[in-house]
Amino acid sequence: MNHMTYLMRDQVRDLIPSLGVADLPGKKSRDLKRLRPVLEIGAFILAVLSYIIALSLMA
Repeated sequence: MNHMTYLMRDQVRDLIPSLGVADLPGKKSRDLKRLRPVLEIGAFILAVLSYIIALSLMA
């Protein structure tokens, strides 16, 4: 991964603050652990698409 990819990943984690939470009590914690990869990948794809759209608008 290059530097821009790491920056986008950090922006995604800022966008979805629950991704940084290690442990939540009860069933929510288990549900969040199951959904975390899906949410992170979806948010990352959204960040990449918005970056591509921003580049295309600049041209």
